[in-house]
Formats: sequence, structure tokens, C-alpha cells
Amino acid sequence: MAARVCGRCGQTSSTGLPNCPKCGAPLGPETDPLSPSTGTRGRARDSAARFLAFIAVVLIVVGIVILFTVPFPRPYALTLAEQPQNVGWTDVVNQTFPVGSTVSGSWHTWSGAKVQFTVQTLSGDTVYAELAPSGSFSFLAQHAVYQFTTVSSGAQNTSVNGTFSSPVF
Repeated sequence: MAARVCGRCGQTSSTGLPNCPKCGAPLGPETDPLSPSTGTRGRARDSAARFLAFIAVVLIVVGIVILFTVPFPRPYALTLAEQPQNVGWTDVVNQTFPVGSTVSGSWHTWSGAKVQFTVQTLSGDTVYAELAPSGSFSFLAQHAVYQFTTVSSGAQNTSVNGTFSSPVF
């Protein structure tokens, strides 16, 4: 049986009268009250569907923002194997990092002997230096390439392990 819905209070009426029996306002066109696309039930479902679609869009946008702005740590590892040079035993390894990334790491000699361990830019600016058998460092990469250097009085192997974090873009 078809019914008419009041646009003011939502009351349905199948009496055939032109006005709402509850509030007196003019009734809307005849509709099936059980239809999902008409009446207050249909409007509530449509409203819920729009709300869920809005929430889905917001979650997708937040996910994309996180992906492109939150830094993700990425590992790196180096081994410096010293060779005889004029100044003693030394090795130099160049490592590239994204400019603006946070670089951290730790290092140690395999034998436990002291070495002069240095991290510097290609132009020679030192960002970390220590004479020890091991250590740790952290810096903000303001250049793309850094030199990791060890110098000692005898052949030493040195391991460097760490991470660098930078946003995707």
C-alpha cells in the first residue's frame, strides 16, 4: 500500500488526505514506505552510505599523507678493510644518503683494536671522528655522499651498521 511522507515531521500517512495528520503540513508524493530509496528509511540508508564513503576517503587521504611525509628507516652496512698506505693502514668507502635524511649507525673493529674512524663530506668537512675500537654516530645528511674512513697502525677490518630515515618525497 502506498503512503505519503510528511516533509516536516517524517510521519507517513495512507489516509489519502492532503495534509499530515500529526503536524498539518502538506504531504509529499505517494511512496512505498518499505522501499530502500524512498521515505525516511531510505534516506537514513543513503545518509549512512554517504557517511561511510566520506570516512573511506578521509582514511585514504590520511594514508597517502603518512606514506609521503613520515620517514621510514632503511638499513645500510659497510665493511672497511684496511690496506697499507703511506700514512699507515687505511680504507675509504663512499656511501650515498638522501639529502635531509637522518643517518645513524654504530661501528666496531673485528679485533677490538683502536682505529681512527671518521665520517666526512667529499669536501672534507668532518661530521664524526673517534679513535676507539667502536662507537656510534648520528647526523643529518646535508650532502649526498659521505666518506667513511679508518686509519690504524696495522691491518684492521671495521664493520659499520646503521639506518637512514627520510620521507619518500
